[in-house]
Amino acid sequence: MTKKSSKKKDQFITGNSMCAKRLKNSRAMQMSLKTDKPEAPNSLSRLVANKCVFPLIPSYNIIQRLTLSSLSAPKSSYSPGDMIQLIFNQASDAVIGANSYLIFQAGQYSANTAIFDLASGSALNFINRMELVAADGTTIDLLPYANNWYQTKYRWSMSNQWLSTYGSLLGFTATLPTTYSGAAGVNIAVSGAASTLPWFLIPLSFISEIFAADQQLLLPFLIGGLRMNLSLETAAVAYKYTDGSPTVANTYVVNNLRLVTCNVQLQDNILALLQEMTGKQGSNYFYNQVWNVPNVLSSTTSYNLMTTKGVAQADMLAVKSRITAATTDAASDSFKAETFLATSSQTVYGSVSFPQAAVASDKEALMQGYWAFEKTMDRRDPSNVSYQSFVGGASSPQGDALVAAVNLNRSPDVALAGIAINNSKSLQTNITMSTSVARTMDVFLQYLTCLEVYLNRVIPRT
Repeated sequence: MTKKSSKKKDQFITGNSMCAKRLKNSRAMQMSLKTDKPEAPNSLSRLVANKCVFPLIPSYNIIQRLTLSSLSAPKSSYSPGDMIQLIFNQASDAVIGANSYLIFQAGQYSANTAIFDLASGSALNFINRMELVAADGTTIDLLPYANNWYQTKYRWSMSNQWLSTYGSLLGFTATLPTTYSGAAGVNIAVSGAASTLPWFLIPLSFISEIFAADQQLLLPFLIGGLRMNLSLETAAVAYKYTDGSPTVANTYVVNNLRLVTCNVQLQDNILALLQEMTGKQGSNYFYNQVWNVPNVLSSTTSYNLMTTKGVAQADMLAVKSRITAATTDAASDSFKAETFLATSSQTVYGSVSFPQAAVASDKEALMQGYWAFEKTMDRRDPSNVSYQSFVGGASSPQGDALVAAVNLNRSPDVALAGIAINNSKSLQTNITMSTSVARTMDVFLQYLTCLEVYLNRVIPRT
Protein backbone atom coordinates (compact mmCIF):
# COMPACT_ATOMS: atom_id res chain seq x y z
CA MET A 1 0.00 0.00 0.00
CA THR A 2 1.45 3.35 -0.97
CA LYS A 3 1.70 6.25 1.43
CA LYS A 4 -0.58 8.25 -0.80
CA SER A 5 -3.38 5.67 -0.75
CA SER A 6 -2.89 5.12 2.98
CA LYS A 7 -3.36 8.78 3.68
CA LYS A 8 -6.39 8.84 1.48
CA LYS A 9 -8.04 6.09 3.50
CA ASP A 10 -7.44 7.78 6.83
CA GLN A 11 -10.21 10.15 7.77
CA PHE A 12 -9.13 12.33 10.67
CA ILE A 13 -11.37 14.01 13.19
CA THR A 14 -11.79 17.67 12.49
CA GLY A 15 -13.81 20.30 14.31
CA ASN A 16 -14.68 23.92 14.71
CA SER A 17 -14.31 26.61 17.33
CA MET A 18 -12.12 25.90 20.38
CA CYS A 19 -12.90 22.20 20.31
CA ALA A 20 -11.57 21.90 16.74
CA LYS A 21 -8.34 23.72 17.51
CA ARG A 22 -7.64 21.44 20.44
CA LEU A 23 -8.24 18.35 18.33
CA LYS A 24 -6.17 19.56 15.39
CA ASN A 25 -3.23 20.44 17.62
CA SER A 26 -3.16 17.10 19.39
CA ARG A 27 -1.50 14.23 17.52
CA ALA A 28 -2.92 11.85 20.09
CA MET A 29 -6.42 12.78 18.99
CA GLN A 30 -5.92 12.07 15.28
CA MET A 31 -7.87 8.83 15.29
CA SER A 32 -8.33 7.32 11.84
CA LEU A 33 -11.35 5.55 10.47
CA LYS A 34 -10.42 2.93 7.84
CA THR A 35 -12.49 0.93 5.41
CA ASP A 36 -11.72 -1.56 2.67
CA LYS A 37 -14.49 -0.17 0.49
CA PRO A 38 -13.51 2.35 -2.19
CA GLU A 39 -14.26 5.99 -1.55
CA ALA A 40 -16.32 8.11 -3.88
CA PRO A 41 -14.83 11.55 -4.58
CA ASN A 42 -16.26 14.34 -2.45
CA SER A 43 -18.85 12.03 -0.94
CA LEU A 44 -18.05 12.31 2.75
CA SER A 45 -20.93 12.24 5.22
CA ARG A 46 -20.55 13.76 8.68
CA LEU A 47 -21.17 12.74 12.24
CA VAL A 48 -21.57 15.85 14.41
CA ALA A 49 -20.95 15.50 18.14
CA ASN A 50 -20.06 18.24 20.62
CA LYS A 51 -19.74 20.70 17.74
CA CYS A 52 -16.94 18.54 16.30
CA VAL A 53 -17.32 17.13 12.79
CA PHE A 54 -16.29 13.55 12.06
CA PRO A 55 -15.88 12.96 8.28
CA LEU A 56 -17.12 9.49 7.32
CA ILE A 57 -17.65 7.80 3.97
CA PRO A 58 -21.36 7.27 3.09
CA SER A 59 -21.12 3.47 3.29
CA TYR A 60 -19.96 3.69 6.90
CA ASN A 61 -22.95 2.88 9.11
CA ILE A 62 -22.90 5.25 12.11
CA ILE A 63 -26.21 4.66 13.87
CA GLN A 64 -27.29 1.17 14.84
CA ARG A 65 -30.69 2.11 16.25
CA LEU A 66 -32.85 5.17 16.97
CA THR A 67 -35.49 4.84 19.70
CA LEU A 68 -37.72 6.89 21.98
CA SER A 69 -37.30 6.04 25.66
CA SER A 70 -39.91 6.99 28.27
CA LEU A 71 -39.22 7.49 31.98
CA SER A 72 -42.04 8.22 34.45
CA ALA A 73 -41.49 10.62 37.35
CA PRO A 74 -41.10 8.98 40.80
CA LYS A 75 -44.56 10.20 41.86
CA SER A 76 -47.79 10.27 39.88
CA SER A 77 -48.83 13.69 41.22
CA TYR A 78 -47.00 16.84 42.40
CA SER A 79 -48.18 20.06 44.09
CA PRO A 80 -46.81 23.63 44.30
CA GLY A 81 -43.44 23.75 46.06
CA ASP A 82 -42.55 20.12 45.28
CA MET A 83 -39.33 19.17 43.53
CA ILE A 84 -39.38 16.74 40.63
CA GLN A 85 -36.15 14.80 40.09
CA LEU A 86 -35.62 12.98 36.81
CA ILE A 87 -32.55 10.81 36.22
CA PHE A 88 -31.44 10.02 32.68
CA ASN A 89 -30.80 6.27 32.66
CA GLN A 90 -28.90 6.01 29.38
CA ALA A 91 -26.02 3.55 29.70
CA SER A 92 -24.37 3.47 26.29
CA ASP A 93 -26.83 5.51 24.18
CA ALA A 94 -26.39 9.10 23.10
CA VAL A 95 -29.39 11.47 23.19
CA ILE A 96 -30.64 14.04 20.68
CA GLY A 97 -31.79 16.81 23.01
CA ALA A 98 -33.84 18.69 20.42
CA ASN A 99 -36.16 15.68 19.97
CA SER A 100 -36.54 14.94 23.70
CA TYR A 101 -39.28 16.38 25.89
CA LEU A 102 -41.37 16.39 29.05
CA ILE A 103 -45.07 15.58 28.81
CA PHE A 104 -47.56 15.94 31.67
CA GLN A 105 -51.02 17.03 32.76
CA ALA A 106 -51.37 20.15 34.86
CA GLY A 107 -54.09 22.39 36.26
CA GLN A 108 -56.92 22.74 38.73
CA TYR A 109 -59.71 20.19 38.85
CA SER A 110 -62.88 20.55 40.91
CA ALA A 111 -66.39 21.79 40.40
CA ASN A 112 -65.81 25.54 40.16
CA THR A 113 -66.60 28.62 38.16
CA ALA A 114 -63.13 30.17 38.32
CA ILE A 115 -60.92 30.55 35.27
CA PHE A 116 -57.26 29.84 35.92
CA ASP A 117 -55.09 30.72 32.94
CA LEU A 118 -51.42 30.92 32.00
CA ALA A 119 -51.80 34.50 30.71
CA SER A 120 -48.65 35.70 28.87
CA GLY A 121 -46.68 32.58 29.81
CA SER A 122 -46.95 28.85 29.21
CA ALA A 123 -46.59 25.55 31.06
CA LEU A 124 -43.04 26.75 31.78
CA ASN A 125 -44.76 28.94 34.41
CA PHE A 126 -44.82 25.91 36.70
CA ILE A 127 -40.99 25.70 36.84
CA ASN A 128 -39.63 28.00 39.53
CA ARG A 129 -36.09 26.58 39.55
CA MET A 130 -34.19 24.35 37.15
CA GLU A 131 -30.94 22.53 37.88
CA LEU A 132 -28.94 19.99 35.89
CA VAL A 133 -26.47 17.87 37.87
CA ALA A 134 -23.99 15.51 36.23
CA ALA A 135 -23.42 11.98 37.51
CA ASP A 136 -20.34 13.11 39.46
CA GLY A 137 -22.41 15.72 41.36
CA THR A 138 -21.27 18.78 39.39
CA THR A 139 -23.97 21.37 38.59
CA ILE A 140 -23.77 22.15 34.88
CA ASP A 141 -26.80 24.45 34.57
CA LEU A 142 -28.74 26.34 37.24
CA LEU A 143 -31.56 28.80 36.71
CA PRO A 144 -33.53 30.25 39.64
CA TYR A 145 -36.76 32.11 38.82
CA ALA A 146 -36.68 30.09 35.63
CA ASN A 147 -40.28 30.79 34.59
CA ASN A 148 -39.74 34.55 34.51
CA TRP A 149 -36.80 34.15 32.12
CA TYR A 150 -38.65 31.60 29.96
CA GLN A 151 -41.65 33.92 29.55
CA THR A 152 -39.40 36.83 28.60
CA LYS A 153 -37.05 34.92 26.33
CA TYR A 154 -39.58 33.08 24.21
CA ARG A 155 -41.98 35.96 23.73
CA TRP A 156 -39.00 37.99 22.45
CA SER A 157 -37.11 35.35 20.53
CA MET A 158 -40.03 33.52 18.86
CA SER A 159 -42.47 34.81 16.26
CA ASN A 160 -46.20 35.31 16.61
CA GLN A 161 -46.75 32.42 14.20
CA TRP A 162 -44.47 30.13 16.24
CA LEU A 163 -46.34 30.90 19.47
CA SER A 164 -49.62 30.04 17.76
CA THR A 165 -48.34 26.73 16.32
CA TYR A 166 -45.36 24.93 17.87
CA GLY A 167 -45.62 27.09 20.98
CA SER A 168 -49.15 25.85 21.62
CA LEU A 169 -47.61 22.54 22.74
CA LEU A 170 -46.19 24.46 25.69
CA GLY A 171 -49.39 26.47 26.28
CA PHE A 172 -48.29 29.79 24.74
CA THR A 173 -50.90 32.17 23.36
CA ALA A 174 -49.58 34.58 20.75
CA THR A 175 -52.12 37.41 21.06
CA LEU A 176 -54.03 38.07 24.26
CA PRO A 177 -57.38 39.92 24.43
CA THR A 178 -57.48 43.53 25.57
CA THR A 179 -59.25 42.67 28.83
CA TYR A 180 -59.23 39.73 31.21
CA SER A 181 -63.00 39.25 31.24
CA GLY A 182 -62.44 35.64 30.20
CA ALA A 183 -59.51 33.25 29.86
CA ALA A 184 -56.67 35.30 28.39
CA GLY A 185 -54.24 32.44 27.98
CA VAL A 186 -54.75 28.68 28.21
CA ASN A 187 -57.34 27.82 30.86
CA ILE A 188 -56.07 25.06 33.17
CA ALA A 189 -59.24 24.73 35.29
CA VAL A 190 -61.54 21.79 34.61
CA SER A 191 -64.67 20.51 36.29
CA GLY A 192 -64.52 16.81 36.97
CA ALA A 193 -61.91 14.10 37.15
CA ALA A 194 -58.17 14.61 37.09
CA SER A 195 -58.01 12.70 33.81
CA THR A 196 -59.59 15.71 32.06
CA LEU A 197 -56.72 18.07 32.93
CA PRO A 198 -54.99 19.57 29.88
CA TRP A 199 -51.78 17.99 28.59
CA PHE A 200 -48.63 20.01 27.99
CA LEU A 201 -45.41 19.13 26.19
CA ILE A 202 -42.12 20.97 26.84
CA PRO A 203 -39.09 20.18 24.62
CA LEU A 204 -35.95 19.88 26.75
CA SER A 205 -34.26 22.49 24.56
CA PHE A 206 -36.67 25.07 26.06
CA ILE A 207 -35.63 24.17 29.60
CA SER A 208 -31.84 24.26 29.13
CA GLU A 209 -29.76 25.27 26.12
CA ILE A 210 -27.46 22.29 26.58
CA PHE A 211 -30.28 20.35 24.89
CA ALA A 212 -30.52 22.85 22.02
CA ALA A 213 -30.57 21.75 18.41
CA ASP A 214 -26.98 22.72 17.58
CA GLN A 215 -25.74 20.12 20.08
CA GLN A 216 -26.47 17.17 17.81
CA LEU A 217 -25.53 14.44 20.27
CA LEU A 218 -25.31 14.32 24.04
CA LEU A 219 -22.83 11.49 24.54
CA PRO A 220 -23.47 8.78 27.15
CA PHE A 221 -20.49 10.00 29.18
CA LEU A 222 -22.51 13.17 29.90
CA ILE A 223 -26.14 12.10 29.71
CA GLY A 224 -25.79 8.86 31.67
CA GLY A 225 -26.85 9.54 35.27
CA LEU A 226 -27.62 13.22 34.57
CA ARG A 227 -30.20 14.56 37.05
CA MET A 228 -32.78 17.21 36.21
CA ASN A 229 -34.26 18.90 39.29
CA LEU A 230 -37.38 20.99 38.71
CA SER A 231 -38.93 22.93 41.63
CA LEU A 232 -42.59 23.83 41.15
CA GLU A 233 -43.81 27.41 41.50
CA THR A 234 -46.48 28.62 43.92
CA ALA A 235 -50.01 28.78 42.52
CA ALA A 236 -50.34 32.55 42.91
CA VAL A 237 -47.33 33.08 40.62
CA ALA A 238 -47.78 30.22 38.16
CA TYR A 239 -51.17 31.39 36.83
CA LYS A 240 -53.89 33.97 37.38
CA TYR A 241 -57.58 33.65 38.04
CA THR A 242 -59.96 35.96 36.30
CA ASP A 243 -63.26 35.87 38.16
CA GLY A 244 -61.95 37.89 41.09
CA SER A 245 -62.85 35.30 43.73
CA PRO A 246 -61.92 31.65 43.06
CA THR A 247 -64.37 29.17 44.48
CA VAL A 248 -61.71 26.53 45.16
CA ALA A 249 -58.35 26.57 46.90
CA ASN A 250 -55.69 28.41 44.93
CA THR A 251 -53.52 25.44 44.03
CA TYR A 252 -52.78 23.06 41.15
CA VAL A 253 -51.38 19.61 40.40
CA VAL A 254 -48.86 18.22 37.93
CA ASN A 255 -49.82 14.64 37.07
CA ASN A 256 -48.44 11.77 35.02
CA LEU A 257 -45.15 13.43 34.13
CA ARG A 258 -42.86 11.52 31.79
CA LEU A 259 -39.40 12.23 30.37
CA VAL A 260 -39.15 11.09 26.75
CA THR A 261 -35.67 10.96 25.23
CA CYS A 262 -34.59 10.37 21.63
CA ASN A 263 -31.86 7.74 22.04
CA VAL A 264 -29.16 7.00 19.49
CA GLN A 265 -27.33 3.69 19.71
CA LEU A 266 -24.04 4.13 17.88
CA GLN A 267 -22.03 1.38 16.26
CA ASP A 268 -19.52 -0.10 18.68
CA ASN A 269 -16.50 1.17 16.75
CA ILE A 270 -17.86 4.73 16.66
CA LEU A 271 -18.65 4.62 20.37
CA ALA A 272 -15.17 3.28 21.09
CA LEU A 273 -13.66 6.12 19.08
CA LEU A 274 -15.65 8.72 20.99
CA GLN A 275 -14.83 7.03 24.29
CA GLU A 276 -11.10 7.13 23.52
CA MET A 277 -11.33 10.76 22.46
CA THR A 278 -13.27 11.71 25.59
CA GLY A 279 -10.93 9.78 27.87
CA LYS A 280 -7.74 11.34 26.50
CA GLN A 281 -8.73 14.86 25.53
CA GLY A 282 -12.25 15.43 26.79
CA SER A 283 -15.29 16.51 24.79
CA ASN A 284 -16.44 20.11 24.81
CA TYR A 285 -20.03 21.35 24.89
CA PHE A 286 -20.77 25.04 24.35
CA TYR A 287 -24.11 26.49 25.51
CA ASN A 288 -25.60 29.61 27.07
CA GLN A 289 -26.55 29.99 30.71
CA VAL A 290 -28.49 32.83 32.35
CA TRP A 291 -27.87 34.66 35.61
CA ASN A 292 -31.31 35.82 36.75
CA VAL A 293 -31.77 38.19 39.70
CA PRO A 294 -35.03 39.97 40.71
CA ASN A 295 -34.18 43.23 42.49
CA VAL A 296 -37.07 44.26 44.75
CA LEU A 297 -36.71 48.04 45.01
CA SER A 298 -38.39 50.80 46.95
CA SER A 299 -40.55 53.50 45.41
CA THR A 300 -38.29 55.84 43.41
CA THR A 301 -37.55 56.93 39.85
CA SER A 302 -33.78 56.40 39.52
CA TYR A 303 -32.10 53.00 39.60
CA ASN A 304 -28.50 51.86 39.48
CA LEU A 305 -28.25 48.08 38.95
CA MET A 306 -24.86 46.40 39.38
CA THR A 307 -24.16 43.08 37.65
CA THR A 308 -21.22 41.36 39.34
CA LYS A 309 -21.59 37.75 38.22
CA GLY A 310 -18.08 36.55 37.34
CA VAL A 311 -18.06 35.17 33.77
CA ALA A 312 -15.53 35.08 30.95
CA GLN A 313 -17.91 35.86 28.10
CA ALA A 314 -21.23 37.65 28.71
CA ASP A 315 -23.12 38.26 25.48
CA MET A 316 -26.50 39.77 26.46
CA LEU A 317 -28.08 41.78 29.26
CA ALA A 318 -31.78 42.61 29.63
CA VAL A 319 -33.77 44.31 32.39
CA LYS A 320 -37.53 43.93 32.87
CA SER A 321 -39.58 46.00 35.30
CA ARG A 322 -42.63 44.58 37.09
CA ILE A 323 -44.91 46.10 39.70
CA THR A 324 -43.87 44.34 42.90
CA ALA A 325 -47.41 43.99 44.21
CA ALA A 326 -48.41 42.06 41.08
CA THR A 327 -45.57 39.53 41.16
CA THR A 328 -47.23 37.43 43.88
CA ASP A 329 -50.87 38.44 43.33
CA ALA A 330 -52.97 35.46 42.26
CA ALA A 331 -55.32 37.75 40.31
CA SER A 332 -52.45 39.25 38.25
CA ASP A 333 -50.14 38.04 35.52
CA SER A 334 -47.00 37.69 37.64
CA PHE A 335 -44.62 37.77 34.66
CA LYS A 336 -46.10 40.77 32.85
CA ALA A 337 -43.81 43.77 32.47
CA GLU A 338 -45.26 47.11 33.49
CA THR A 339 -46.13 49.76 30.95
CA PHE A 340 -42.96 51.20 29.40
CA LEU A 341 -42.11 54.27 31.50
CA ALA A 342 -38.30 54.50 31.12
CA THR A 343 -37.12 57.99 30.14
CA SER A 344 -33.45 57.01 30.05
CA SER A 345 -31.36 53.83 30.18
CA GLN A 346 -27.71 53.02 29.61
CA THR A 347 -25.33 50.18 30.52
CA VAL A 348 -21.72 51.01 31.40
CA TYR A 349 -18.76 48.62 31.33
CA GLY A 350 -15.58 50.35 32.49
CA SER A 351 -15.10 53.23 30.08
CA VAL A 352 -17.45 51.73 27.45
CA SER A 353 -21.16 52.61 27.33
CA PHE A 354 -23.89 50.57 25.64
CA PRO A 355 -25.05 52.43 23.64
CA GLN A 356 -22.77 55.46 23.55
CA ALA A 357 -25.69 57.82 24.16
CA ALA A 358 -28.41 56.89 26.65
CA VAL A 359 -31.61 55.41 25.21
CA ALA A 360 -34.32 58.04 25.61
CA SER A 361 -37.26 56.83 23.49
CA ASP A 362 -39.50 53.77 23.50
CA LYS A 363 -38.77 52.88 19.87
CA GLU A 364 -35.03 52.96 20.41
CA ALA A 365 -35.49 50.79 23.49
CA LEU A 366 -37.53 48.35 21.38
CA MET A 367 -34.74 48.26 18.78
CA GLN A 368 -32.19 47.48 21.49
CA GLY A 369 -34.42 44.62 22.64
CA TYR A 370 -34.59 43.20 19.11
CA TRP A 371 -30.81 43.38 18.85
CA ALA A 372 -30.26 41.78 22.26
CA PHE A 373 -32.44 38.81 21.26
CA GLU A 374 -30.82 38.64 17.78
CA LYS A 375 -33.88 39.69 15.82
CA THR A 376 -32.25 42.37 13.65
CA MET A 377 -30.15 40.15 11.40
CA ASP A 378 -32.84 38.14 9.62
CA ARG A 379 -36.10 39.85 8.69
CA ARG A 380 -37.66 36.44 7.94
CA ASP A 381 -37.34 35.50 11.62
CA PRO A 382 -39.35 38.20 13.43
CA SER A 383 -40.05 38.59 17.12
CA ASN A 384 -43.53 38.22 18.60
CA VAL A 385 -43.04 41.57 20.35
CA SER A 386 -44.62 44.53 18.54
CA TYR A 387 -44.43 48.22 19.35
CA GLN A 388 -47.92 48.05 20.82
CA SER A 389 -47.12 45.09 23.09
CA PHE A 390 -43.83 46.74 24.07
CA VAL A 391 -45.27 50.05 25.29
CA GLY A 392 -48.05 48.20 27.13
CA GLY A 393 -51.24 49.86 28.30
CA ALA A 394 -54.85 48.73 28.18
CA SER A 395 -54.59 47.58 24.57
CA SER A 396 -51.73 45.18 25.34
CA PRO A 397 -52.21 43.16 28.52
CA GLN A 398 -49.17 40.93 27.97
CA GLY A 399 -46.69 43.77 28.67
CA ASP A 400 -43.49 42.86 26.82
CA ALA A 401 -41.47 45.96 27.72
CA LEU A 402 -37.79 45.86 28.60
CA VAL A 403 -36.48 48.99 30.32
CA ALA A 404 -32.95 48.14 29.18
CA ALA A 405 -31.41 45.62 26.78
CA VAL A 406 -27.98 45.38 25.22
CA ASN A 407 -26.19 42.91 22.98
CA LEU A 408 -22.69 42.50 24.43
CA ASN A 409 -21.49 39.91 21.94
CA ARG A 410 -21.58 41.87 18.70
CA SER A 411 -20.31 45.28 19.68
CA PRO A 412 -17.24 46.55 17.78
CA ASP A 413 -16.06 48.09 21.07
CA VAL A 414 -15.31 44.63 22.46
CA ALA A 415 -14.01 42.96 19.31
CA LEU A 416 -17.09 40.80 18.74
CA ALA A 417 -16.21 38.44 21.58
CA GLY A 418 -18.49 39.24 24.51
CA ILE A 419 -17.16 40.78 27.68
CA ALA A 420 -15.59 39.43 30.87
CA ILE A 421 -17.18 40.39 34.20
CA ASN A 422 -15.21 40.06 37.42
CA ASN A 423 -14.53 41.83 40.74
CA SER A 424 -12.62 44.64 39.05
CA LYS A 425 -14.99 45.13 36.11
CA SER A 426 -18.75 44.92 36.52
CA LEU A 427 -21.73 46.00 34.46
CA GLN A 428 -23.67 49.03 35.69
CA THR A 429 -27.13 49.77 34.29
CA ASN A 430 -28.61 53.21 34.96
CA ILE A 431 -32.37 53.59 34.50
CA THR A 432 -34.68 56.56 35.04
CA MET A 433 -38.45 56.05 35.17
CA SER A 434 -41.14 58.72 34.83
CA THR A 435 -43.16 57.53 37.82
CA SER A 436 -42.32 56.43 41.35
CA VAL A 437 -43.66 53.05 42.52
CA ALA A 438 -42.37 49.91 44.26
CA ARG A 439 -40.86 47.87 41.45
CA THR A 440 -39.07 44.59 40.87
CA MET A 441 -36.27 44.99 38.32
CA ASP A 442 -35.35 41.62 36.82
CA VAL A 443 -31.78 41.46 35.50
CA PHE A 444 -31.02 38.72 32.96
CA LEU A 445 -27.37 38.15 32.05
CA GLN A 446 -26.69 35.55 29.36
CA TYR A 447 -23.17 34.11 29.16
CA LEU A 448 -21.28 31.33 27.41
CA THR A 449 -20.37 28.08 29.16
CA CYS A 450 -17.84 25.52 27.98
CA LEU A 451 -18.41 22.12 29.55
CA GLU A 452 -15.46 19.74 29.41
CA VAL A 453 -16.68 16.14 29.61
CA TYR A 454 -14.39 13.25 30.56
CA LEU A 455 -15.27 9.62 31.22
CA ASN A 456 -15.70 10.06 34.97
CA ARG A 457 -16.11 13.80 35.53
CA VAL A 458 -17.24 17.08 34.00
CA ILE A 459 -15.73 20.56 34.35
CA PRO A 460 -17.91 23.61 33.55
CA ARG A 461 -15.99 26.76 32.60
CA THR A 462 -17.83 30.09 32.42
